[in-house]
Amino acid sequence: MRLKLYTLLFSIGFFPALVGAQCTDLFISEYIEGTSNNKAIEIFNPTTAAINLASPVYSIVIYSNGSPTVSFTINLTGTINPGQTFVISNNLSGAVLLALSQQTSTSINFNGDDAVALRKAGNNIDVIGRIGADPGTQWGVGTQSTEDNTIRRNAAVQAGDPNGGDVFDPSIEWTGFAADDFSGLGSHNINACIIVPPTITGGIILNEISNGAAGNQEYMEFVVIGSSADPLADVNLSGWIIDDNNGDFEGSTTTGVADGHVRIKSGFLTAVKPGSIILVFNNAIGDQNPAITQASDPTDANGDCIYVLRISDGSLEDCSSLPSTTNNSYSCGVFATTANWSHISLRNAGDAGQARKPNASFYHGFSYGDVGAPFPSFSTEFGGSAFNVATGDGVGRNFFFNCGSFTSSTNFSRGNAGTVDETPGEANNNANRYFINAVRTGTFDYSNLANPANCGTLASLPCATILAINLHQFNAEKQENHVLLNWELANSDSDVFSFELQRSKDAIDFYTIAEIEGYNFLINYAHTDYEPMQQNYYRLKMIDRNGEVTFSAVKNVNFDRIGDISIFPNPLSGNRSLSVITAGYTVQTLQIYNALGQQLFYLNNPQQTIELPAFWPAGFYNLILKVDGNNIVRKLVIE
Repeated sequence: MRLKLYTLLFSIGFFPALVGAQCTDLFISEYIEGTSNNKAIEIFNPTTAAINLASPVYSIVIYSNGSPTVSFTINLTGTINPGQTFVISNNLSGAVLLALSQQTSTSINFNGDDAVALRKAGNNIDVIGRIGADPGTQWGVGTQSTEDNTIRRNAAVQAGDPNGGDVFDPSIEWTGFAADDFSGLGSHNINACIIVPPTITGGIILNEISNGAAGNQEYMEFVVIGSSADPLADVNLSGWIIDDNNGDFEGSTTTGVADGHVRIKSGFLTAVKPGSIILVFNNAIGDQNPAITQASDPTDANGDCIYVLRISDGSLEDCSSLPSTTNNSYSCGVFATTANWSHISLRNAGDAGQARKPNASFYHGFSYGDVGAPFPSFSTEFGGSAFNVATGDGVGRNFFFNCGSFTSSTNFSRGNAGTVDETPGEANNNANRYFINAVRTGTFDYSNLANPANCGTLASLPCATILAINLHQFNAEKQENHVLLNWELANSDSDVFSFELQRSKDAIDFYTIAEIEGYNFLINYAHTDYEPMQQNYYRLKMIDRNGEVTFSAVKNVNFDRIGDISIFPNPLSGNRSLSVITAGYTVQTLQIYNALGQQLFYLNNPQQTIELPAFWPAGFYNLILKVDGNNIVRKLVIE
């Protein structure tokens, strides 16, 4: 596939209207209904991540002549990188159009009165025309119509229109061009996206699921995640549902569905620390997994942040009837006081594990084996949909999370049960240990689950570290040929503690460059690194009087040949025009974060001068420029 570059235009006038979940999925950016067989659809990726068109399946569907049902379906293949387009055309189109296409199909043969939709996992996410309505010959008038014209999406549009039943007027979101005008095909102009960080309210994610090496030696393991607003706040899990496939996976109520489900009984797990592990397993005689040696501990009586819940413990209850192979609902009126593993048992050929909120809405989980698309949508806090970890069956297998985004299948692995791959009640590996530690210390970046800093390798941190020193912020700032490191505590309940400033060249292996004594009456600290390397990653290690350790998030400072890139005016006041002086180098991306670490702005291929929103409050901001694959951080002050 050829790479299709695009241009981002920035207009301050669009900011107020665009705050809110735009630029989050593919949409149709161009429609060509030309002479003879010159017909094509261009789709565009406005997100900051590559999108695999095959998982979940994206497709183009056509509703012919006012039909309410799909007449043709074309499943798309390949990957669309951020800011790129994908063109699918009729295979008998002219040579110019075919040369601009990444996929062809005889089914791309619509006319002006046929509704065309972009689908994801069987659901319409963008529609041209009105499904079930025949407009005669076309929707719209003149060149802004769907017959014998090319229409291109306006730059202000940042998301598709999934409502195929509403009135369709191309003049609202589209600009028209003459028939066989291919001049804009293969690129797309779009206004800069405002990225609003998700607000995660806390819950449990499926960390590991195992079929066991023999019999029904099955278990599910969850990790408690915190709230993005207060990452160290306890989480109430009373009433949360644990289940295998209920029919939401694969869109069927038969494959891998065990009648019934299990939930955490009222009064249990009402205040669970983020980073805690919850192990739920089958303890029937002869079926307990031999890797599970922990004693029952449904209340975390020993304070190690590991909740061990046998299926027969009084902390769990179950419904024996719903969901079933004919009904995927959770409207169960009667719960047994003692749960039964058969109601969430796993199917060898394929099944799913999942966690649901007390209102039964899907929160997190994944499938394996022959249980495929469509998948249930994750909680709106995460966005996206669930996935299949591995198409291979689950006989003698376990499936587990590593680190990074727990909404991406690439961060999960398939292992062998009965081996070291099984780690019930423990971190799955060093990467998973890093993830759990980051959640425990409140440094996991919930606003950007794919942040590279959410992965790494660290030794285990004790559960109690989340009660240690409360770090408000930690900053590393390049100043000429040295680095100023400063940090601020929100408060401290220790009267004796110390800090170690650590540095790394690769964000994996850290060593201490300074030790600083802490004082219970002082919350602001600073240190200057006068001998930085070319590439520097810094983190703060905090040690309280009990020897408990907490780590900060990792900060990056780069000294290289492009280190003289600057921004001005700084401070910025009055006019919000900001100039980026690049010394002849090309800036790939520009990001701006506020003092809370929330990403406010993302721009590909920024121009030398950009206009910042007038409604941003005065304060300190971090501006990150990506140049030649390196991130350059600059502090921006708005007065």
